[in-house]
Amino acid sequence: MLTAVLAAGCAAPVGALETPAEPRPQRVGQVGSLEDRIDRAEQAVQHDADDLNNLLEYGRALYLGGMQRPAEPWTQEAVAHWNTLLRKHADEPTVLAYAGSVRFIESREAFLPWEKGRLAKEGEALLNRAVALAPDDLEVRWLRAVTASQLPAFFNADAKAKADFAYLAQALKRRAEEGAGSARGNLEPAMVASVWYHHGNYLQRRGETAAARAAWTQAIDAAPQSGAAEAAAERLGELHQR
Repeated sequence: MLTAVLAAGCAAPVGALETPAEPRPQRVGQVGSLEDRIDRAEQAVQHDADDLNNLLEYGRALYLGGMQRPAEPWTQEAVAHWNTLLRKHADEPTVLAYAGSVRFIESREAFLPWEKGRLAKEGEALLNRAVALAPDDLEVRWLRAVTASQLPAFFNADAKAKADFAYLAQALKRRAEEGAGSARGNLEPAMVASVWYHHGNYLQRRGETAAARAAWTQAIDAAPQSGAAEAAAERLGELHQR
């Protein structure tokens, strides 16, 4: 587990956005549309700073923007925003989950090893608490999955990411089969695409090529213009070339 790794004094943890050895921003949305979305959300907060929905949307937009371009100021703005919300809404699962994910960004940026460890342990605890409070909340579960998927191997977080993405894929499939009001729950289309993209990667690693192909096709269908759909198309192209 993450805590044990940190206690053993391993290398500095990194955030959910990239690793120092191999920068790899998460491919979820489109940068251009996210820029506009951040601007609109910021204006809504300026108009009514007490509306939690406005604050959640602004933080979500900053987070997704930072995932696409970690070097942009959106990343640090997302950290500050979610930490502020956590102080005011400490029992709100969505706030806990986003705040937990950005703790890993703070851990990456911290200089002292024990500070890195403290922040990473807090991030893990916040994400786990969010899932415990709202186990069926797809966005909360997605945040834990996507954060764990970006951690280096020494965190031993791969199994949790794989399990969470499998849970999300099954939940999306079940909702679609049942004709639920919104087959994607509270996940945005680009988030749904990232679920199928990552789930397809895990399926391929297990040798289930046909299932992986179907998952990547689902990613493209969910949000054709998203970064996750683009990555899924690349995977399908690789299969075609073999």
